[in-house]
Amino acid sequence: LYRLYVKEAGAAVTEERTRIACEIHDGLVQNLAGVNFKLDHCHELIRKDPKACQAVLRETKAHLKMAIQEARQVIFNLRPVQYDKLELIPALTNYLKSYETQYHIKTAFSMAGNEKMLFPKTKIFLFRIIQEALSNVQKHAKADRVAVQLEIGHEVLTATITDTGVGFEVEGISRDPGKWDHFGLRSIVERARLVGGEAKIDSKKGRGTKIVIEVPLTKKEAARDGTN
Repeated sequence: LYRLYVKEAGAAVTEERTRIACEIHDGLVQNLAGVNFKLDHCHELIRKDPKACQAVLRETKAHLKMAIQEARQVIFNLRPVQYDKLELIPALTNYLKSYETQYHIKTAFSMAGNEKMLFPKTKIFLFRIIQEALSNVQKHAKADRVAVQLEIGHEVLTATITDTGVGFEVEGISRDPGKWDHFGLRSIVERARLVGGEAKIDSKKGRGTKIVIEVPLTKKEAARDGTN
């Protein structure tokens, strides 16, 4: 069992690195490539058509601003400062604000239960899996709203992420490994399984997507709940 855990943990690290590399390539690198292309174009226009060159420079500035935002987001994703201090709710709240500003997707957040009973590793898992789910919404859902709900029970932690996007047919996607990976669903399912939990995905075309992650709390965590 220990060998299996080490193997799965190693796979999770590799997958996390791949996800970060994709984020940098699809966001930051693409924006910087766009800036480079526009500057080359501006170099050609600077003498022939100065006014057109100015217009290109304005577009370039906008692309550069996006690149800076992407870089900040990547850094934020890697090092949520509040999380180092084990303050999960401020970390999530700030992440959602940043997410809303960057992607123009309205967010809503609600929580029930006592955060203080959670161990650091549980908080890390929770932050990362919500981050992954929201990244999928931004990339694939074409949603204008997403809601995150947390419920910390006596024995089970439940996170629910619901979006108003285009949705998809779960049965068809689940039979196609390529699509399952493309939509980031396998990562969410495996993250939950790695900590003894389960991820349930409910979606229909035109009706958005709902992801429910349930993770059993350890006995020590449950004992930290003052109501127990």
